[in-house]
Amino acid sequence: MTEKVVDLRSLITKPDESGTIHIQLEEGTTYSTLNTTLHIRNNIHITSTTTEPSEMPHILCGELTFSGEQTKISNCIFEGSVSFTGQQKVKLCNCKFDGSTSLFTESMDVSVLFKDVSTLTCLDCAFFGGSTTALVLENTGGMIDNAVIKTPGIGALFIDSAMVLKNSIILAEKKGISVVKQSQLTLENTEITGKWAIATSESKLVAKRCRMKGEEWGVLSLKESVVKVNECDIESDATCVSSQSVSTVDIIKSNFFGSFRTAFYIDNGVGSLVDCQIECKSNEETVLIENSIFSCERCKITKINDGPIFHFQRGKEPILIKDSTLTTLKSPCILSNGGTIVEISHCALASAESPTVHIINAPRFVSNGSMFESEDELVMQLSDIKDVQLDESKFVSQTDKNVSLVQMSDSPCAVNDCEFTGGAQQLVSNDDLIVSKSRFTNAKEVALAVFPDEGSVNTHGYHKKLIPCEVSDCTFSTIPTIASYDCRAFSIQLTSLNLSNSAISGYTSTGVFAMESRVCIGSSAIESCGKGIHVADDTTLDLDSCTVERCSVGIASDASKIEMRSCTVSESTNHNISFNHTTGNVKQCNFTKSERHNLFLTDNTLINFADCHIIDGKNAGVQCEEGSDSRFEDCEIANNVLNVSLVDTSNPYFVGCAIYSGVNGLIAKHGACGRFVACAFTQHEEAAVVLTERAQTTLQDCMITNNNRYGVLFDKSYGELLNCSISDNKDVNVAVINGAEPMLQNNSITKSNTGGLFIDRRSKANLTRQPEHMICDNVEFNLFHESKTL
Repeated sequence: MTEKVVDLRSLITKPDESGTIHIQLEEGTTYSTLNTTLHIRNNIHITSTTTEPSEMPHILCGELTFSGEQTKISNCIFEGSVSFTGQQKVKLCNCKFDGSTSLFTESMDVSVLFKDVSTLTCLDCAFFGGSTTALVLENTGGMIDNAVIKTPGIGALFIDSAMVLKNSIILAEKKGISVVKQSQLTLENTEITGKWAIATSESKLVAKRCRMKGEEWGVLSLKESVVKVNECDIESDATCVSSQSVSTVDIIKSNFFGSFRTAFYIDNGVGSLVDCQIECKSNEETVLIENSIFSCERCKITKINDGPIFHFQRGKEPILIKDSTLTTLKSPCILSNGGTIVEISHCALASAESPTVHIINAPRFVSNGSMFESEDELVMQLSDIKDVQLDESKFVSQTDKNVSLVQMSDSPCAVNDCEFTGGAQQLVSNDDLIVSKSRFTNAKEVALAVFPDEGSVNTHGYHKKLIPCEVSDCTFSTIPTIASYDCRAFSIQLTSLNLSNSAISGYTSTGVFAMESRVCIGSSAIESCGKGIHVADDTTLDLDSCTVERCSVGIASDASKIEMRSCTVSESTNHNISFNHTTGNVKQCNFTKSERHNLFLTDNTLINFADCHIIDGKNAGVQCEEGSDSRFEDCEIANNVLNVSLVDTSNPYFVGCAIYSGVNGLIAKHGACGRFVACAFTQHEEAAVVLTERAQTTLQDCMITNNNRYGVLFDKSYGELLNCSISDNKDVNVAVINGAEPMLQNNSITKSNTGGLFIDRRSKANLTRQPEHMICDNVEFNLFHESKTL
């Protein structure tokens, strides 16, 4: 540049016919306003003969103001303060404005001011300096394209009107862009850097394909503004986006970078994240939403350190998270503790060392089509939620730790078409629960647990109410190599459970375990469990059209009440039925193929069995012990090794039963009583009836025929044989031995291949009401009393 300095005033000539002053500046020349105010009120067109920056003319300004209707300047460099005021059109092309220094003044507060300019067009320009702001646009609209705006002052660009800024670079010591007073700024393909990149107040901002960097304070600071960010890169070491005071901010297809503390913060506003990627390394929440409306859709968010991904407090309306992937290492994906409704749809959430979701005190929580996975002690923890809906979702743990998949406290819940895989406890609740069309797989301890908290049980042990639990069309399964020794599908206490159309298999301890509860199971199948069903402590069990197969014990009951209809219990490796101190009714049920007893009844059990089939047991078909007083009516008891066994003062009642095809039909001993009325005993390999060891059993109106050995054997026992027909047995029809003292009355004892009635010399049969003529047609003898013969 030459040292020649030309007074700019000398170039201002008379306007042409259109009222425009034309100034042609020479390349390499310096022009000056001589440190005075120069106010140009005419239309003016200033240009130079070169476009090369190194050769462009310099204009040294004291204060240079343009206020004509139209101003057009190109290929110039201004140093000092320049203002454009009250104009219709201003067009700048390939200009540089530097307000940092001049020959006459210190750094200017504002490098360039546009005020009340209707249309500004700025192409390929640069704005530098200004101790406060490099470029101020007051009530000025238009477009800035391919600009560089840089200042060491407070802000690079100040806007309070409508403006489009694209393909530009903005660098500021503090604020990159300030947008205020109901203005509207559109950014495109622009890079903004500052301690705050952009601050808005009562304005509207649209940014597309921009890169924003807030080095200390943040990227976007919103106050009472509407902001839409699309396809941008957002980088910060602080809070990337901070929205307060009734603002709306939508971030779309954007990426968040840097070691920021919080990526997205909204307080008392509206916001959304759509198709964004965020990787957060801080120990604070990635997204903090307070008292606001928010949604997140198709985002991928990763958190490495402590602090949740989403933290919701005091939400106004439902917060929706949809089609997103959330991954954390040390903290929850979602934490909500301020009464916020959260809805998650078709998302994948995974956490290594904490629950994926932890929500406290909310009106509603909804999960639809989502997957939750954690290696921590919990996958999902929900407390004090008025309404929980889990629909078509998956809850997974693949770790060896004792993980609970879903744990709910004081939160009524509806679960539909969900999958629970792995973990120690898969679904735990203490409140109303409805589960349908769901699958529970490979639990280590319990698939579904329902029990009250301590506060709901009074000092007398009585619960205020039973917890309602409805389960339908579900499957529960696990494998022994995964399950613990005490693994259960259901473990409930003080619960009203309705289970229907479901299948349970593989649980090492119990399929359904219930205490102090009411359990109704219909049209369901339980197989290959330790105990298929175990009820205890005053539980009521109602079974209808169910099957229990290949368990150690099919159904066990302790101090409970049973109602069964049209059920099948079979192939248990121990007992099909084990009832202790139990009452109830069993109708039209099948009990078959147990490895031990089909029915094991003990300790004052009183069950009414009607029209049941008890067959193919490898020990007793019916085993009654310790005062069991059950009733059997019109039952089939057959093909058991021992069809009926009565022990220890048991006193059951059998009426109209068919007892056949075992080794023995009945063995009663140890003081057992019992009464058999109108029953048939036939086709046994040995004795049909054996009463021994002080048994006092009564047989009345029974038919005892076609057994391979004795019909009835009294051995060291008492008992009664009344109005019975005993015939066609291959050994003695009736034998009284070893001090037995039975009473026989009005019996027909006929057609034995050996003898009719045999009494040894140590026994005393009471025959006073037994007509002798009814003992007849036996092959070897009709009545043989050993003491009288001697």
